[in-house]
Amino acid sequence: MQEKINSTLIGFDYGLKKIGVSIGNTVSGVASPLKILYSKSKIEGFKAAKEEIFFWDPELIVVGFPSHFDGRTHPLANNCKRFARNISFETGKKVRLVDESYTSVLSKGKGQDDARAAALILQVVLDELFYANK
Repeated sequence: MQEKINSTLIGFDYGLKKIGVSIGNTVSGVASPLKILYSKSKIEGFKAAKEEIFFWDPELIVVGFPSHFDGRTHPLANNCKRFARNISFETGKKVRLVDESYTSVLSKGKGQDDARAAALILQVVLDELFYANK
């Protein structure tokens, strides 16, 4: 990522009915849960995610990518790839897929667990950027 001094990044934990959203920046190096987008269809969820991107105007979009530990393809993997590809095409923004292993388990609790999972996914990239610049 060609990074500005203060780049905003947005993260998504994609699901068919709920999409967790997080926001972060390269100054603080911290990802924070933002909200959960609830939708009745893939199209509705996609439109809501696209609105968040246009509002926040991030330098980079990070999408969680599910995988099984034994190498099998996760049922949502192709949906996540399609979501990422379409978001990039529609917004002109760079998108990065990040392994979302354990994020659902780590984000369990009261309230916005999908948004917390999105923050964990985004934090992976912010940490990589921070340590790469040390």
